Amino acid sequence: MTLITCPGCSQTISDDQCPHCGFERNYIEVQFLGTEGTTEDCIKAIVAVLASPFKCSSITALFCRKGSGEEDDIVCFVVWDWIKEITIIRNGFAVNGFTGRTGLAHVFYLINLYQIPLFQKRVDMKFFDRISHGYITLGDREPLRKDTTAASFLVLDYPYPWHTSKKLLWDDFHLRYSIPYWLLEPEFYQDVREFTNNQASAVFKVAQRLEMIIREACQLPSQMTGELLVAATLGKEKPLEPRGEAVSEVRAWVHLFQGVIGSFREHPGNKQEVTVQDAIEQILALNMLLRKLKKDYPEKFPKKQNG
Repeated sequence: MTLITCPGCSQTISDDQCPHCGFERNYIEVQFLGTEGTTEDCIKAIVAVLASPFKCSSITALFCRKGSGEEDDIVCFVVWDWIKEITIIRNGFAVNGFTGRTGLAHVFYLINLYQIPLFQKRVDMKFFDRISHGYITLGDREPLRKDTTAASFLVLDYPYPWHTSKKLLWDDFHLRYSIPYWLLEPEFYQDVREFTNNQASAVFKVAQRLEMIIREACQLPSQMTGELLVAATLGKEKPLEPRGEAVSEVRAWVHLFQGVIGSFREHPGNKQEVTVQDAIEQILALNMLLRKLKKDYPEKFPKKQNG
């Protein structure tokens, strides 16, 4: 049984009608996802919302100071207009714990990635408990939805102590750029494993892998690389000539293959420093070329399972 504070007289009650003042609460019907106190379940709940075909209109992060320190916040999420008007992602993010804090950073990253408007609101413990357990009255809807502050993803307005100095939550986890693995073709998974430690090497290996896939599809020797490989396999009337509506489109695809493979296949030792963002963009460009080949010639490329 959940005890809450009666909005009419501030007495602690458990029923829908207050025995002290007779106040009857008009609750809004809500749905719940996640498990209170379990970060993993709450992250899965956020992923379920973001990845579903039903797009929510916005998300509000409710922060509540549970203890005396700045690191003692707990967080739950209110998802707006996803199947029902209100969906509560239960409190699974305690900022003073590593798992909860890291999970919270991942959630912010995912919300940003899916371009869902994110708002933040700081509330007291009584209000937080009532909202997180689904006791939301008609009178709560307007302040809960409107009296919020837009959250900045790159510099989230939420400082807390980290070691001996204060940093921003977002900056602590280096999650501003990350490879969108769900976009990658399975053939490239192994080659991007060292991305965190060496971005240039990951790009080089992906480019090499694309060349290897093209050679195998056309049964060519390993010495065939770079521009020579593209000319032998993707040129006019070649085994993997790109398909298009017009001659100019086909020619443009061939030039794109030449440019991308020629530029990104350069050995890491010969390259200028590659930023994380540049490396991600280059890997996705190579990934796009493989997707084009698979689309044009599905019979030449055996389907691999995502893993």
